[in-house]
Amino acid sequence: MNTDFGSLHKVIAIFFSLLILVNGYFLAKRAGTWFTPSGIISIFWFGYTFFPLALVYSAPINAMSAIYICVAIFLFTLSSYFIPWRGAFLANQKKEALNLKMEFHTNFLLKTFYTSQALVILSLILEIRSNGFSLANIIFNLLETSSAYIELRYADEANHSFLTRVGTVFTYVGVMLGGLVFCAARSAPKKILILMISLFPAVVIMVVQGAKGTLFLCAMFFYSTLLIYRLYAGKISLTDRRTNKNLLLTAAVLFPAIVSSFLARGLHGHDTDYIIEKLLSYMSSYALAHMYAFSDWLSFYTSEPHLMHYEQAEDYYYGFYTFMSVFKALGSTIEVPMGTYDEYFNYNDFLKTNVYTLFRGLILDFGIIGSLLFMFILGTITTFSFYVLLRSTKAYFSISFFAIMFGFYYTCFISVFIWNSTFLTFFMFALILMLNRQILILRSKQRRNKLGITK
Repeated sequence: MNTDFGSLHKVIAIFFSLLILVNGYFLAKRAGTWFTPSGIISIFWFGYTFFPLALVYSAPINAMSAIYICVAIFLFTLSSYFIPWRGAFLANQKKEALNLKMEFHTNFLLKTFYTSQALVILSLILEIRSNGFSLANIIFNLLETSSAYIELRYADEANHSFLTRVGTVFTYVGVMLGGLVFCAARSAPKKILILMISLFPAVVIMVVQGAKGTLFLCAMFFYSTLLIYRLYAGKISLTDRRTNKNLLLTAAVLFPAIVSSFLARGLHGHDTDYIIEKLLSYMSSYALAHMYAFSDWLSFYTSEPHLMHYEQAEDYYYGFYTFMSVFKALGSTIEVPMGTYDEYFNYNDFLKTNVYTLFRGLILDFGIIGSLLFMFILGTITTFSFYVLLRSTKAYFSISFFAIMFGFYYTCFISVFIWNSTFLTFFMFALILMLNRQILILRSKQRRNKLGITK
């Protein structure tokens, strides 16, 4: 079937991608900063749309896919136009004057961070051993061991114990705590140590199991709580020179691990030219193919020309693909393949993916109009939660929700709410923050009693 929509569709798609950024810019001007949910999601989805469209210009695109995404992001941000952001950020600065950032300079948070990461590492060791691999295999024969582990995962034959599932939750909670204690650390060596410990479990998961998404999701969670600390310190920029330097250093350190993860997909043993060609294809597919895959699926859904044939939905799923873990907990018997979708979009054997963005699931669940309404409702909840975070001195759940939503912004490929670990992480992180505050209050009372202060 002819799917050459022509250059006009590509130009229109790029125009609406730029509109996402323009909308974010107007909201940033109104708030005085990009540091709002609307500003952040605008940056993410500008990148998720513009770079695929610009870097793989020859690939066909249905402009309606970019228009739909632009409208969805605009509706997510719509409520932000009605929030008195400048007053809220002024209220937040008073928290800094009260020295509330000291909440994150506690031994309790530091010890909880180290304990959670130790539990994660223990669960990883037990999982590796339960699947028939030894630590010696990992250390001395990494690529072959990783290839075998990936085959187990894709065949859905890997053994996952209860401890492993608990370890997944602690992976996310630990890296969220890592962002806070990283900022609280006073020396560069300690910061480096905390950063390494924060991301070490996710690096192991990526290198050994080939699960790259975990590392990037952990990086987002780490950065989200780093931003929370900056917010409590009265800083309302998303980044600065020091942060950019740390990000570049981290990327440079992680790049070999990312390449190793791709090499484990059967590339070791081949000649250099073949490896380079495949690495480019893998990296492009991972970073850029989602836009074209969603466009092709949307064309199929709306009965326009498309490359691939997709499973035809008989009816709406009413939230299953968006909140899969909740539906399964309630007894849903709908079978879903690993990776959520069986179909693999393929363009010229260069872009290959089964990643169709979270919008495919939203449309399957609620239809086009319903999915746009969902984005408006979620955006309104997210915006109000962030407003509460700015004004309240006890915004534990808003802090946790802010971190979770960073996962939502990153996981453009699927809804972050399909995993039960998302909900458990949200509640556990909020409860840790609450417990931390209660310990501070208790110790403050004890000190006052010792000094004979009754008020």
